[in-house]
Amino acid sequence: MTPDMVNDWDKAVSGLGFSGVLLAAERGEIRYMKAFGLASYERGEPCRTDTGFLVASITKPFTALGILLLQQQGKLELTDPASAYLPTLIRDERITIHHLLTHTSGLPDFESLPLFFERFGHVSYPREHIFKLLEDVPLEFAPGTDWSYSNTGYNALGLLIDQVAGTSYEAFIHNQVLEPLGMSNTGFVGSGLPIPGLAEGYSCREGEKVRVPFFEPGNFRASGNLYTTAGDINKLASAFMGISTSIVSKELTERMLTRHVWAKNRHYGYGLSLYEKSWGHGGTLPGCRCVWRVYPERQRTVIMLGNSDAVAAGDLLRILET
Repeated sequence: MTPDMVNDWDKAVSGLGFSGVLLAAERGEIRYMKAFGLASYERGEPCRTDTGFLVASITKPFTALGILLLQQQGKLELTDPASAYLPTLIRDERITIHHLLTHTSGLPDFESLPLFFERFGHVSYPREHIFKLLEDVPLEFAPGTDWSYSNTGYNALGLLIDQVAGTSYEAFIHNQVLEPLGMSNTGFVGSGLPIPGLAEGYSCREGEKVRVPFFEPGNFRASGNLYTTAGDINKLASAFMGISTSIVSKELTERMLTRHVWAKNRHYGYGLSLYEKSWGHGGTLPGCRCVWRVYPERQRTVIMLGNSDAVAAGDLLRILET
């Protein structure tokens, strides 16, 4: 990566009005990492390379990895019915853990409820209480017969980890994933707890950045309430690529990267989207637009963490893919 290329990237990114952090790494080594814009427009605080961001659905690979670690420890099987662990929440015995991991359970997505953020987003529905919003909503399809993105399914996986691990979902992911990988700037948002160094979230209205209305990220427990930094995500990517010694074994990597189901414009593994030449996951919530991609043939990792939901993510990815 030449100085001219870095300068070209800086100019191209600056022209898009991006606010956040971009990282590009090759074989785990960071070649480009820069912060743009402001973490807080009200306080005039600039984004820094160590700024934390809510990464929304990039939470899902962590949850999926937690489930596979429990399977590796002999505490569950992916073919087990989810109702065996969550009988009061998932009563349909056809829904397996595999279905939850691959978005093939048929469970409706609570985020897709009409006007979810306006009606329910500001209210806290801790742990299993989010399921009350779906009590009268039927399955979208018979389990295993179709694909439909479901935060509900990943919330259920978090509750399943609570039941099986002998500790909370948060503690299990911290002890089994974050700490071994040295991801010291990663954790979970919820219940109004302030996170030092976390970027504020914005939308764009008439060309101006405006704070998004408050919503409770804890409602997306295990499906979208992780915060992290670009550097920490690169550590996870390096572990998946086998560059660093980690808890992510070759077998676990292969299972997560198996093309289990066609998902509209891509395949889906366990907590990962699988494209023709890359894999990873994206994350979008009000005031949040993030992307993590790995290009295995080039052993390149690209990470975009943004604190505005108006980010031109496709344009930014094309810049970093060069």
